[in-house]
Amino acid sequence: MDRVSAAQNALLVMYGFDMCAAVPSNLAPAPDARIAAAGFDVLVGYLSASDAILVSGSGLRSRMFGSSDAAMNRVCYGYVARRGAGEYVAVIRGTHGLLEWADDLDFLMMQHPNPAAGLVDQGFWSIYRTMLFHPLNGGGPVPAAQGLGNLNLPAEASLSVLGHSLGSALATYLTLDLALQGTPAKGCFFASPHTGNRGFVDFFEGENINYDLWNYVQDKVPTVPTRDILHFSDYEPLHQEKTIPADGGLGVSIDATLPCFHHLMCYTALLDPATYKAALAEATRLQVQDDLSCAQCVLSTGS
Repeated sequence: MDRVSAAQNALLVMYGFDMCAAVPSNLAPAPDARIAAAGFDVLVGYLSASDAILVSGSGLRSRMFGSSDAAMNRVCYGYVARRGAGEYVAVIRGTHGLLEWADDLDFLMMQHPNPAAGLVDQGFWSIYRTMLFHPLNGGGPVPAAQGLGNLNLPAEASLSVLGHSLGSALATYLTLDLALQGTPAKGCFFASPHTGNRGFVDFFEGENINYDLWNYVQDKVPTVPTRDILHFSDYEPLHQEKTIPADGGLGVSIDATLPCFHHLMCYTALLDPATYKAALAEATRLQVQDDLSCAQCVLSTGS
């Protein structure tokens, strides 16, 4: 995938975050107008999941979700849309809290349901296993991979699974499940934490999945988790990781803070400044405050 296409995909994920973050418990928020403007003018359905990572410490996630049963509430995690006759995207949003999880939580692994697939991160998988697809053409919610398979895409259609941050981990698991059930799908992941041990990564790679993983060299999220001390097993990144250099290779300047290194607006600028400038202009026109706040991290686009 070229960098311009990757930057455009990053924006689709950002729109998913903007849709879902306002009222996370709203499982069918109004579509962000920029999705249709990008050509994905048919909304097919929504994705939801229950947050089930164990709460620990005093970081952002603890303050947001607390330690009661409310931490298990089902929330909006993204959307599925179509462009033209047969180009589909399943978009899984990220979260502001992953940096705090890296600080606050001891990451542990568990066996993937497929015994040959090694170990996956217990916290990420505990969210993924609750992920549902809510179709808009009738019928109730079903597990995400099953629901996307039920779309019965024609042979000439394409399906891309997009994710950022925590959403990249969930998108990795979803892309693998789609492959295992015979539903061809591509992946495009940004700022992905490690999803499992070598056994899992080797199993994933062995399915010959077409994917792109874009990680910014200054971003710390793609470096965690590192090791599960209970299983004496190291986490490992996917093999086809593409590392974005410090200035994107294009002279882009990003404010030197950990949150800035992780924002999708910054990833977009680093991948393709022209796409970023157009996105910033549209966010300014629509007054999308979260995107405008993130854009303050981009100090220069190198031109």
